[in-house]
Amino acid sequence: MREFLEIGPRGLALARRALESGQHRVPRATARLLAPVGDPEKVICVGLNYHDHCQEQAVKVPKEPIIFSKFPSAITGPFDDIVHPQDTSELDWEVELAAVIGKRGRHIEEAAALEHVLGFTVANDVSARDWQKRNGRQWLLSKTFDTFCPLGPAIVTREAVADVHNLWIRCSVNGHRMQDSNTSHLIFRVPALVAWVSRFVTLVPGDILLTGTPAGVGVFRKPPVFLKAPRHRRFPPGRGGRRARLRPAARGAGGAASAARALPATGQSGAPPGTAPGAGGSAAPPARTGERLAILRAALSASPSTLQGFFRPNCTYRIQHSPREPLIQLTPRRQENPSQALEQASGEGRTPWATPASPWILWEHATRCLT
Repeated sequence: MREFLEIGPRGLALARRALESGQHRVPRATARLLAPVGDPEKVICVGLNYHDHCQEQAVKVPKEPIIFSKFPSAITGPFDDIVHPQDTSELDWEVELAAVIGKRGRHIEEAAALEHVLGFTVANDVSARDWQKRNGRQWLLSKTFDTFCPLGPAIVTREAVADVHNLWIRCSVNGHRMQDSNTSHLIFRVPALVAWVSRFVTLVPGDILLTGTPAGVGVFRKPPVFLKAPRHRRFPPGRGGRRARLRPAARGAGGAASAARALPATGQSGAPPGTAPGAGGSAAPPARTGERLAILRAALSASPSTLQGFFRPNCTYRIQHSPREPLIQLTPRRQENPSQALEQASGEGRTPWATPASPWILWEHATRCLT
């Protein structure tokens, strides 16, 4: 992606031509969405940049941008797992608007700063709060564990955004709205941030600028709420490197890699024109037929009786309840005729979560599939 962005306007023109041709498309159900920029040269972050975020922790509004960074190795896809490190017990979420740099520059004037921005996407600045208070209170380690920067899934070009400072920015965890604000509450706006950072470093195409998070993070709730990994899925370092999905630490907590989205300030639930589905939308990535679907955790707001069935082409799944924990065990079962499976489910009074035409698991009733 960095090489593509370095082409500049000509590259975007070629991409538009390819899109308009209607060719080179793949079915959504067969595609895995990665971070739109997986290997940026820099991931630059801004702290304390929303008025409501300063208010929730009773701190003064900063007089100049507070800059820190994440290593690019922290980036992961919008629907990928967050690895819960053994080293932290205070894992938190932070939804953020991210600007993607499209034009090289140094000492950029604020009036021309947006000309250096290709577009915008959504990020989750996952944070280990206990490590923010350690290591001399330097934030880097707490912010840059592997998978601590879910990004995407889409870059919305600058021209497609009517007003970047009037976007809803929201984060949902296990279907519960935890952050709900607007970019109009930014203390330092995007042009000011681009100009400020470029005083110190050269910005290059593909650089990611996280603009800060609004109120609603877990650490400042009363009592605090943190994301937790299931006990049976959390392993010390060196135990096979298995990835832990997140489960609730309290009612309304828990979560996915990037349950967040930025929306136009219209009160609508859809994303801006030209965007892919938001990372915190109503659906999770499709499960892979043939792989072991081990455990699906019901969200706290859903009862097991609402988890009625899940369908994939040529395959259905029976629900089995685990006697030890409130989990749902899904066992693959072959079905030669998917239409017959759908009719069978309807005849049995079961409501399918997904049909062959729409093989998605409803996000509102589950956190993630554990494989």
